[in-house]
Amino acid sequence: MIAALNGAFDDISKAMRLHRVWIALAHED
Repeated sequence: MIAALNGAFDDISKAMRLHRVWIALAHED
């Protein structure tokens, strides 16, 4: 259970990081 939550949290933090990079790239135009 804790391992599953940990994995989900890791996926969310990775997704948020990618989202932030995507927004930064989008604002370069």
